[in-house]
Amino acid sequence: MKDIAANVVNRFVGGPGRDFNGFILETLQPIMYLLKREQNLTGFTGPLKRLLVKEKNISCAVSQRFLIDTMMINSDRFLCRCLISLLSKRNPVPMVQPPIDSKNNKYRSIPSIIHIWDYQRPTLLSFGIGKCKGKTSLINAVFESNFEQSMKDKYFYQTIDVDFGYNFVQRRPVNIADAHGELSSETLNEISMIFNGFLVHVESTYLRSNQSKVINYIKLVSNKSYVLLLIRDVEDETDEDIQSTTNAIQSACSDCQIQFLPNVIDKNADESKEKVGDLREKICRDSVQFQRLNENSIREYLEKLMNDTEKKTIEQDEAFINR
Repeated sequence: MKDIAANVVNRFVGGPGRDFNGFILETLQPIMYLLKREQNLTGFTGPLKRLLVKEKNISCAVSQRFLIDTMMINSDRFLCRCLISLLSKRNPVPMVQPPIDSKNNKYRSIPSIIHIWDYQRPTLLSFGIGKCKGKTSLINAVFESNFEQSMKDKYFYQTIDVDFGYNFVQRRPVNIADAHGELSSETLNEISMIFNGFLVHVESTYLRSNQSKVINYIKLVSNKSYVLLLIRDVEDETDEDIQSTTNAIQSACSDCQIQFLPNVIDKNADESKEKVGDLREKICRDSVQFQRLNENSIREYLEKLMNDTEKKTIEQDEAFINR
C-alpha cells in the first residue's frame, strides 16, 4: 500500500495544474479496496499523509476523516450504510462531522451509525478539557485502537469517532469514542446520554488555573455515569495545589474518580507501559459497574441528533429491512 500511496501522490504532484479533485477520486479507489476486504485503512492513509506533508501549495489538509467523509457525502444512503458497516470492522467510525459549509455552522451526526452501533457493550467517550497533547495516542495504547492523530483542520475540531472493536477475536468489555478538539459544553450536553461513561483528560498545569471550568464539564456528564478524570503530566501527586484542586472536584462531583498520569508521551518506555497497563486494567475492572442502556434508549438518543429528513430515512431503511 505504501507504493500505491507513493504513485498516487507522484501523479498528483507531477500532473498539470495539480488536479486536487482528481487526486481525491484516485485515493478513494484503494480505500474501497481495503474496505471491501475489511482491512485497516492506516496502511494506505498513513503513508499518503506523510508524503503530502513534504509537498507545498496543497490547499486542503488530507486526512482519513476527510477522505471517508468525501466518500460518504457522494454516496446514496444504501451505499453509506454498506460503507459504515465495512468501516466498523477494522477502523473507527465517524459519529460527528464538521459543517459542510460556512453558512450552516451546525455539526453533522452520521445517521447510518445507528445500524452498526454495538448495543450489547458499554461505550465510553474520551475527551479533553483545554490543550491536552497525546490524548488520542494514549487512548490508542490503552484500547489497542487506531484513532487518527489530530491535524490542524476542521475535521479535528469538535468531531467524534467510535471504535467498536469488532476486529478483536476476544472482544473488549467496552467500546471507545474519541473526541477531537475541545467539545463545547452545548455539544457535550447533547451527546452525553448516548454514552455509558467518560474518560476526561486534563493537563495538571491547566487544571490548576481552570478548576471551575473542569468542575462544570464534569458536572455535565456525572449524572448516573462513570467518570474517570485523567490528570496528565503530574510530577508530584502530593503537591498541595493538586491535592486542593482534586478535593474540590470530588466535593463537587462525588462520583468522579481521579487517576494521575505522569508524562506518557513515550508509550514504549517501561514506566509508560506500566501506567497504560494499569489504566487498561482499571477501566476493564470498572466496566461491570457502568450504567447499562437498553437498545431503544440509545436509538432514541441517536435519533435526537438527526434532522427530520435523516429520521425519515432511517425509518424507511428499517421498514425495508424488516418487511
